[in-house]
Amino acid sequence: SDINTLNRLAYAYQALNDLPKSKSTYQKTLKLDKYNAIATKNLERLNLWKGKKGLNNSIQNISANATVFLEEPGKTKLVALINLAPVSTVSLLRPSQPVELSVKRKSVLIVTDNNKYIGALPDDLAFKIMRFLKNNYKYTCFIKSADKNTVSVFLREIQRGKRLINQPSFPAGSNDL
Repeated sequence: SDINTLNRLAYAYQALNDLPKSKSTYQKTLKLDKYNAIATKNLERLNLWKGKKGLNNSIQNISANATVFLEEPGKTKLVALINLAPVSTVSLLRPSQPVELSVKRKSVLIVTDNNKYIGALPDDLAFKIMRFLKNNYKYTCFIKSADKNTVSVFLREIQRGKRLINQPSFPAGSNDL
């Protein structure tokens, strides 16, 4: 009958991809506390997952590495995406989920591993990243947070091109965003 324990148990079922048990456990939480925000939010998310395939439905595939969000001056940046995908897509995203950069015309899009659109980098940062990508820079990108109206990603420079070897992707103190 402990609400916090029930929420954690439901999340554990979700992580094991046992969505029916997760859903019933969140419903039990709501019987004890009908205004529980955690259970309500996660039940909404589970209802959106119903019957979905292809957006990494199972969060067991997402490896949460303790160093994923470790900040390094000049090499990492937290970015709020623009032009987000529909809520049905965004609701399936999980923190630390790896995503990819995709250059399209004059934009840098963020997509899932199966090329499902999530959002785009702001134009000023996209222009800068495209320039670095053309010069053989390489980046990793992970979902930092996601809710109905916002998605934040964590960008990490993992390789610099030889031509711009001394140029950091995200200089300390820069106000790109």
